[in-house]
Amino acid sequence: MSKVSVALATFNGEKYIAKQLHSLLFQRRTIDEVIIVDDASTDKTADIIRDFIEKNQLLNYWNTFIGTSNTD
Repeated sequence: MSKVSVALATFNGEKYIAKQLHSLLFQRRTIDEVIIVDDASTDKTADIIRDFIEKNQLLNYWNTFIGTSNTD
C-alpha cells in the first residue's frame, strides 16, 4: 500500500486547528506523515499544534515549521 502524506498550512487558526488535527489523527487510513507549516500566527495556533503533537506522541511522524515573520 502506498504511503499517505498530508501538508497543512496555518495562519491564526486557533479557533479551528484542534478540530483539524483531531480529524487527521483519526482518519480511517493511518497517515504516514504530517507536515504543518504555520505562517507566523499571532494567536495560539503554534502552541496548540505543539501541545497536540506532544500529547499524542506524534513527534516521529508529524513535523512542524513555525515561521518567524509574515510578509505579504
